[in-house]
Amino acid sequence: MKLYEKDGTYLAEAALTIVRNVNYEVPAIKKQISKCQQTQKDCLRKENEYTSSIVDLQKQYSLSCKQLGIKGDKIKTELAGLIKDLPSELHKFADSAKSLDQAVMFYDKFSSFLLGSSEMTSQNVPLLKHLISNGNTTTFQWRTGRKPSQVEDQTVSIDLSDEAEATTEGDADIDWGATDAVDFGDQIDFDLGDITIESGGVLATEGEVVLENPDIDTIDWSVVDDVAVSSSDKKDGNDDEDIAKGKDALSILDNPETRNIFVDDLLELQSFLSQRLHELNHRSGESSHMATAPSDLHLGEAKVEVMLSNVKDILDQLTAHQMQHLLLIRDSPRYVDRLRDSLRQKLSLADKMALAKIEMASMRQEAQTEEKELGPQLDLQRKQTKLIKKQLESEISKKYSDRKVNIIGEVNTL
Repeated sequence: MKLYEKDGTYLAEAALTIVRNVNYEVPAIKKQISKCQQTQKDCLRKENEYTSSIVDLQKQYSLSCKQLGIKGDKIKTELAGLIKDLPSELHKFADSAKSLDQAVMFYDKFSSFLLGSSEMTSQNVPLLKHLISNGNTTTFQWRTGRKPSQVEDQTVSIDLSDEAEATTEGDADIDWGATDAVDFGDQIDFDLGDITIESGGVLATEGEVVLENPDIDTIDWSVVDDVAVSSSDKKDGNDDEDIAKGKDALSILDNPETRNIFVDDLLELQSFLSQRLHELNHRSGESSHMATAPSDLHLGEAKVEVMLSNVKDILDQLTAHQMQHLLLIRDSPRYVDRLRDSLRQKLSLADKMALAKIEMASMRQEAQTEEKELGPQLDLQRKQTKLIKKQLESEISKKYSDRKVNIIGEVNTL
């Protein structure tokens, strides 16, 4: 022991220990504790973000299901149930279109007056005129001008095998072409609601469950070639030329091609009425070219506005979110799988975020545990360093006739 204390060797080692603790050991522990605290803050922030995202995704899922008119428990089964009522809903649009007869008549008379001839007016909204006069007939009647002697049933099959608990059968068959479902002219009045239109020509909607530019596989409704029959066969009721098949068996609003023509006609009529209303609002409706116009063309702003409102109501209902998706399902039953997958993706993302939230909570707990373990180590290093400092000051003091010795520097700020 005396040899160790000889020549102050122990003082040098004690000083070295203080230097190591002050410059390395204590700062390293402090840095690790700071890192643990930062990790806890980051994990807590991410947990809150994940919680918020989970709630948002669940709300989006609920909102999308609400827009489609389903609960979201068994998506395909519920959608299959909705499209069973689609034909009757489409007939409502045809019945509502009959309220536009005055607007169409006003459009024809106005065009005839400006062009100086009534021959061109036959090209104005032809399909809309057909709906007003005959209702939602078959495409065959619209194309040929004759009522079909027979309408072949059109069935759409939606595979529900992956939701077997919702139905006892694998497929849901929906009858789209029953003869009694085709309107040959009976009139019924239905009220319309207020929805907005985003674009024209093709059906479009805004927002919500949105599949952007879906690659939809369309159904091949191949039309059987006409077979020539003799007059005797016609008398026997075997006239194949008057049998509506394939696309011809679909009603006008059920057929995507004629439905888009109907939308175009509505947009054409809407554009005319909007322009006419603009002219009346800016007091240019009674300009020189209208001076010689018949009295029935001098309609007031209020009447034109009512006509325009009726057109917009039908357009808005036909391009509503739910109707848009149901029509896509009707045109391609495989679309229901894409729609189901799109909705489930929101729940899948929510599940992934829930797992990430659990992982963040685990990391935060680990960082918290490590911080608790490092705390006692830091206290121990501080106590040992201060103790060595006091002993070193005492030993140095003895060597200099008990003169008071103070070691200064970072050792005092640990």
